[in-house]
Amino acid sequence: MLMTKSQDRTSENDRHFVLVIGGGQSGLATGYYLKQAGIPYLILEKNDRVGDTWRNRYSSLTLFTPRSLSMLPGLTPVGNRDSYPTRDEFADYLERYASTHRLSIKTSTTLNRLRLNAAGQFEADLSTGERLRATSVVVTTGAFRPCPCLNSFQARRISNN
Repeated sequence: MLMTKSQDRTSENDRHFVLVIGGGQSGLATGYYLKQAGIPYLILEKNDRVGDTWRNRYSSLTLFTPRSLSMLPGLTPVGNRDSYPTRDEFADYLERYASTHRLSIKTSTTLNRLRLNAAGQFEADLSTGERLRATSVVVTTGAFRPCPCLNSFQARRISNN
């Protein structure tokens, strides 16, 4: 889900900053493409390490898709492409992905509050006490992990269609 107030498509990239909420697969892929486009961004991840959401699931978990269908853009997973990675293998892959691409991630951090200021920027109050300003916010917390601090926003969905 992308939330954006600015409709100015001609602005320079350096006047934009994107806040990505959630450091799982979607958040990492979003960060990868923002970095490729030269757009400043920061990914917020609530866990201590990238991939911990997977590490904290039950120990016998394996993905139901093979490695060849579970990879993110720009990094092939280690192992047989037709086999199914375990939770720890996939968690390690996500951590390696973030490291390999040197993605901008702030771990052990949650979003406490998000509001739109008078200048049309998003102001994000973080659990660390910091306040960030962003022109766009991308929510990648997943369908089953809603972000309650976003309840007051109507978001504009972006799709490939």
